[in-house]
Amino acid sequence: MGKLHIITFKDKDHGKNKQELNVHLERNALKLAEKGIVKHPRVHAELKQFPQVFIIEDADDELLSNLRNDPNVIDVEEDFVCEAHMPQTVPWTHVAPAGSHITEFHNRGYTGAGVKIGYLDTGAANHEDLVYAGRYNAYSDTVPPEADPTGHGTAVAGVIAGRNNSRGYVGVAPDAQLYGVKVDNNTGDGLLRQSAILKGLVWLVSQKVKIISCSYSSENDSSSARAAYQDAYNSGALIFCASGNYSNIIMDYNPVNGPHNITYPAGYDFVVAVGNITPTGAISGSSSRGSYVDVSAPGENVMTTLRSSANKNGDYSSTSTEYGTFGGTSAACPHVAGMAALYWQMNPTFTAAQIRNLIETNVQEMGAEGKDITYGLGKVVSPWAEKGYRYNFTGAPVSRTLTIGMPDTYKFIPTESGLHRFTIECSKSLMFSLYTSDGGCANASWGGDYLIEMELTAGRAYYLEVGSFLTPEAASYTLKVNRPAIGEAVSVISNFESSIGSSPFEFIGNWGTSGSTGYNGSDGIRSAPISHGEKTDMTFNVTVPVGSQDGKVSFWYQMNTESYDKFIVLDNGSTKLSIGGSQTNKTFELPLSAGTHTITLRYEKDNSVSSGTDCVYVDNIKLTYTNGTGGGSTPGDSFSNPIVVLGTTASGTVKDTKDLYFKYTAPRAGNYVFTTTSSFDAYMELRNSSNEIITSDDDSGGNSQPKITYTLSGGQIVYLKVFGYNHQSGKYGPITLKVVEPTTGSLPGSVLLTVGSPSTNTLTLNYSATGATSYDIFRNGTRIVAGRTQTSYTDTGLSANTQYSYYVTAMNNYGSSTGSVVNGTTSSGGITPTTKTEDFSDQNFVFGITGDWTYNSSVYCMSVIVGDGEVKQMQFTENIPTGATNKTMTFRYKDPIAYGNSNNHKLEVLVNGVVKFTSSSGENEWKNSPTIQLGTGSQTITFRATAGPGAFAAYVDDIVLSWS
Repeated sequence: MGKLHIITFKDKDHGKNKQELNVHLERNALKLAEKGIVKHPRVHAELKQFPQVFIIEDADDELLSNLRNDPNVIDVEEDFVCEAHMPQTVPWTHVAPAGSHITEFHNRGYTGAGVKIGYLDTGAANHEDLVYAGRYNAYSDTVPPEADPTGHGTAVAGVIAGRNNSRGYVGVAPDAQLYGVKVDNNTGDGLLRQSAILKGLVWLVSQKVKIISCSYSSENDSSSARAAYQDAYNSGALIFCASGNYSNIIMDYNPVNGPHNITYPAGYDFVVAVGNITPTGAISGSSSRGSYVDVSAPGENVMTTLRSSANKNGDYSSTSTEYGTFGGTSAACPHVAGMAALYWQMNPTFTAAQIRNLIETNVQEMGAEGKDITYGLGKVVSPWAEKGYRYNFTGAPVSRTLTIGMPDTYKFIPTESGLHRFTIECSKSLMFSLYTSDGGCANASWGGDYLIEMELTAGRAYYLEVGSFLTPEAASYTLKVNRPAIGEAVSVISNFESSIGSSPFEFIGNWGTSGSTGYNGSDGIRSAPISHGEKTDMTFNVTVPVGSQDGKVSFWYQMNTESYDKFIVLDNGSTKLSIGGSQTNKTFELPLSAGTHTITLRYEKDNSVSSGTDCVYVDNIKLTYTNGTGGGSTPGDSFSNPIVVLGTTASGTVKDTKDLYFKYTAPRAGNYVFTTTSSFDAYMELRNSSNEIITSDDDSGGNSQPKITYTLSGGQIVYLKVFGYNHQSGKYGPITLKVVEPTTGSLPGSVLLTVGSPSTNTLTLNYSATGATSYDIFRNGTRIVAGRTQTSYTDTGLSANTQYSYYVTAMNNYGSSTGSVVNGTTSSGGITPTTKTEDFSDQNFVFGITGDWTYNSSVYCMSVIVGDGEVKQMQFTENIPTGATNKTMTFRYKDPIAYGNSNNHKLEVLVNGVVKFTSSSGENEWKNSPTIQLGTGSQTITFRATAGPGAFAAYVDDIVLSWS
């Protein structure tokens, strides 16, 4: 096979584009012939479902240049490869609790039956645990699609549809109709050819596949690929793509702390991009991050089907009996694709957009709230899965035991900026991570020393994730947070030795990690690639507490640029360094006053030449200060510098005749009790954020100590001002403030649900749960009512004689509980609504068709050729019950002319001998018929093709009969 190029036209008219391409080819062939060159470029493939895209072979430079200069051509691309996502790592043991509760679907009879699902990969080998509805080699016809040199494609097939039998591994959708497309060159390099992928997409669309799984990616945002995937999506297919396995790879440039290394086709917004979750329930370290990630799914050490050793050695007819593990986003992607088949069996009339909505709304939220760059919307789960594992962390120590295969996530909002130290006490091996509000992993600790030091910004949300490391287990742990001690010499550093979770600073901007370019050849960071006249920034905040001394930020840097390109450092917008040219092994130190500083690292190019590496390298960013040792105020001595209460106690010292201030944030609504313990007669005032007195007390706590009871709302900030009674001299000393928080309540009890009182279009639900304040109602996995306070609900607008599945989630201030699924069936009303469809995807016809038309296996329809006075017909009979209404039939057709006048040819449809439809249009493209009204009883449908002088062909597809 010669070199291939992919041509993408602006116009969406396939015929026009083909004619224009042929003109280019013919002109080029004539020129080559004049030079005595016999071999000339040709069309390798025309993709009629993607009318803008053509693949040509053996094009010379002159032809390619002419095509690129054609104003109707968007792009001319050399065929390129995509990489299959199977990381070279030893997989961990697969553990069910971290999965997506697939058994909940299977137990209810949803196995993907009747749903067509296809994949594009390295092959589709024979296997004892796989049944294919169709296979196709889109790259070449020299080897069969069963050839799978790497086994990647066969492993994907097993994840999707491994059969539910006595052998091997049960796939997500074991009864789905599986279509495998081979798109590699069979060399075993694992690289998938873009031209073959485009042809494979065309074939899958022609097979009327509803779901397409793509476990590969490329950095190329190809215009031909984008157009092809878009057209497949527009045809009604739902496309799932592996997000990639690049997040822990130190490259020449990889954006720091939340890499956005976007790949395609996962990067297209109309596909579903899938991340990879490990058996511990947390994201895999290799799973690519970015705003394009939509959901995450289990994808490590997944048991699946393997191609045989004989297949690898060229015996493609052999049937494998081998199984093994499979990992990466390559395994997570087909997992979610299989779930789509389960949802589509559950909801056969749903569109691709509705199925996608079911997948994206039935998730266990992970990481930051909402969609984030690590987990997307969360881990996909069944509609019946119990969700939770998320808590608020106020700063008070928390003890909990992990659920096997599921991490705990805590939301923490600091009340003041600066360094926070989070620790975990646990005898087991854990993974402890801190995520920022966009879901980027800013810092992490694992394996034993569970300490995360992080500069936080007051009022901003952060998320702490506590999970098992490597092996899922029910580990008991205690989570704590503290601040630097008075007089402590504080020193924290970011050395960028890991691309994820390596820094005590929250970096914002587009600088990136860079391998072996830091201090002494270690890993560091570098400015982003930019063009002349542009700049690239990275910022981070540091806080030097009031009263601290010797505040300083420092870092190592070097650069090799032309002198007019500048490295600039700013502190709160003020320039502290501006330098260009060649700078080697430099250290910069910036003294800091007390307060919060926004540090900006900037690289700025002028409009002239480039020189050297054309970027700045930075490493070992360090913050140092001595905490609270004179030169300023002491925490607690003023309203603006209070002692922050982290948890339920805080201590300070009241100076003689002076005030001491505490700041407290209520974690939830309820009655709070504030008391003090000291050796002197104390007085206390409760104040609001405007420093206004809310209430006060003298000695209600006994022993000359105050006690204040007050109702606060969740998140409300209050201040406690404490001093010696009447500010009298001699009434001072150490004092401890204690807070008694509202009692934590209980989740709602078990949900009791009944479904009854059926009519032809309604069902009535009655439900209750102890302690519930509101209810959400779900039908067939989709929420239809939210926040309902009544304990009954009538669901209207339903179809007659149809079964519906319901469950109810009960809620109160302390959480939620979900009940079991209960089915209900609407009454028939005497007539069962019926729709019968024949799409001719195979020869197992829905209707008993007879006559002299034939099954056309190339375009999957019925067809006939008639000529010179011939009449040929096909017919079938359907019995429609008496009393039925809305009795209709539709179909698609075309009747192209071979020769002769179209007025002499006609395609007719008769119902019980009466002509209901006639066409003599000579259409070459498929058209939709008008709606034909039917009667009741025996209805004989006849399709009749009649030719006058000449000849024509008739084609019929997608016959739909319905009544209610």
